[in-house]
Amino acid sequence: MKTQVLDANQIDIAAAILKNGGVVGIPTETINAGQVWRNANYIVDWVSHRGTYDLNTPRMPADADDFALWFLEESKTGYCTHYATAAVVLLRAAGIPAQYVTGYM
Repeated sequence: MKTQVLDANQIDIAAAILKNGGVVGIPTETINAGQVWRNANYIVDWVSHRGTYDLNTPRMPADADDFALWFLEESKTGYCTHYATAAVVLLRAAGIPAQYVTGYM
């Protein structure tokens, strides 16, 4: 499995989202499971309200570097892949284990 390396910008964005929401910052050993759960729910809620759901969303431009940040900052339209990817990137940047899975059972 390929490990995604998060950059400082992604980590800063996750920290700012949590700070603006008035929730506890990046998880450490001192944060309890309830706080991590609140942080995760806040990030998911934040992502879900960042754009308009649209199956006809254009492709990410070739000169864009980061799919999740392109969706959150530029496109602001997307479908399940866009929302799930952005949420997983921000959850990981906030120190919360998350995995993106696609397909059906």
